Amino acid sequence: MKIILFLLILVVSFNVKSHQQTTYEEFVSECTSDLAKFARYKRHCTSYLFGYLDALKSNSKYSRCLSSETPETLLEKLKLLLVNNTKLGKYNFSDGLKESVANICKKKH
Repeated sequence: MKIILFLLILVVSFNVKSHQQTTYEEFVSECTSDLAKFARYKRHCTSYLFGYLDALKSNSKYSRCLSSETPETLLEKLKLLLVNNTKLGKYNFSDGLKESVANICKKKH
């Protein structure tokens, strides 16, 4: 019984941690920091941005302007946008990404 209770507490605490909201600034800084040099962080950031770009390229109004973007080039642009507009950093990270992609595509046209 004690083992089951311990496992239940462990699972619940992990689940709560994994669903905490991340700000846009936290996402960009984690993906561009020294930690990103480690394979685990690099793979996480690159994989997420690859999937995000793939979804936008195949089914959005931004598909044309994002056609030449890679996860690495997008991350560099996200970093520059964050430096130039610190207000973006307070957004939830998915809202920050949407706003940033809109800004990137606006600048291309």
